[in-house]
Amino acid sequence: MIARLQLRDFRCYAELDQRFGPGANLLVGPNGAGKTNILEAIYFLSVARSPRTAREADLVRQGAAGFSIAAETDTAHRLTVTYREHAGRAWSLDGKAAENPFGRLTVVFFSPDDLWLVKGGPSGRRALLDRVLLQARPLHGEQLAAYEDALAQRNALLRDVKAHRAGRAMLEVWEEQLVEYGVAVTMRRSAIAADVGARARELHARLAPGEVLSSVYVPGITGQEQGAAEDSLRAAFAAALAEARPREIERGFTLIGPHRDDWSILVNGLPLRGFGSQGQQRTAVLALKLAERAALEAQTGSPPVLLLDDVLSELDGARREAVRSLTEGAGQAFLTSTEPEGRPAAVFRVGAGQLREVPSP
Repeated sequence: MIARLQLRDFRCYAELDQRFGPGANLLVGPNGAGKTNILEAIYFLSVARSPRTAREADLVRQGAAGFSIAAETDTAHRLTVTYREHAGRAWSLDGKAAENPFGRLTVVFFSPDDLWLVKGGPSGRRALLDRVLLQARPLHGEQLAAYEDALAQRNALLRDVKAHRAGRAMLEVWEEQLVEYGVAVTMRRSAIAADVGARARELHARLAPGEVLSSVYVPGITGQEQGAAEDSLRAAFAAALAEARPREIERGFTLIGPHRDDWSILVNGLPLRGFGSQGQQRTAVLALKLAERAALEAQTGSPPVLLLDDVLSELDGARREAVRSLTEGAGQAFLTSTEPEGRPAAVFRVGAGQLREVPSP
C-alpha cells in the first residue's frame, strides 16, 4: 500500500507530496486535470514503464530536465526512481541503489484503452502474463531478457547466413540458449495463464451471469499445447528450430518460440477478438484485470494496488456495482472520475497540478 507519494517534474506536477490511506482513493476532476498522471506515476514506479507511452522523455514536465517519483509504503520502505535525459533512470530502495523495482510495489492498471487485450494481437496478452510474473518472480524478467537477446542475435545471424556472411554452424549456439531460456519463459507463462484464466472465469460469472469466459494458452512451439511437460517442450523446441532453419534463413527471422505465444480469450466458446460485442469485450477485460490482481495477491501474499482509470463510467449500473463489490475490502485502490461517485474511503480534487483532499461529509 502507498502511504505517501511524492512527484517532482512529472507530467503536469512541478511538485506533489500527498498521503493516502487504505481502501478506495477517488481522484476527481475535469478531463486533462492530471488524474491519470497520478496512476501513471504509481505504475511506472512498480513496473519500470508507463502504460501510456514508451518514451520516458514524454513524462518530464515541460521545461524540466528530468523527473522523480517516490513512494513510502505501509511497510516503511521508500522506493524512488529518477530520470534525467542523458543519464537515464536510476532506482533506489530506502536510500540505497537498486537494480529495478520489480516485486517492491505490485500494481494492476486498468483503463478503457485496455480493450486491446482481447481486440488486439497476441503481444498484449503475453504482456499481461509477463507483468504478473515480473512483479511476483523477478527471475522471470532476467530469463525473458536473456531469451530476447538470444532471439535478436539469432535473427541477425540468420540474415548473415542468407547473405553468405556467416556459416550455419553458429546458429546452433544461439538455438541452445533459445531453448534454455525459452522453455523457462513458456512454462511460467503457461502456469500463470491457467491460474489467471481460472480466476477470470469465476469473476466473469459474477459480472455477466449466463456467459462463460474461458481461455487457452498456445505456446509458439510447434505441436505443443498448454500444460506440456518440460522435457517434451525442450525436445519439441529444439526439433522445431532445426526443421524450420531453412525457412528462417530465407525469411531472416525466427518463426518459432515464446515470442509467438498466444493466449486466446473466449466467451461461450467463441473468440472474443472476432465475435465478441463491445460490452462482452469490456466485461471480459475487467474480469481479466481483477483476476490479475487476485493472482498477484496469491503469488506475493499481499493485494496489489489497483489503478482504475475512468473505468466505472464505461460500465452500466449493474456492472459498476459488481466492480465496487469486488474491490471493496481488498487493499488499496485509486480510481479516477470526472464526478464524485460510489463510496470511496477518500476523495481528492485534482487540478492545476495539485491534489486537495475533500473532507468527509
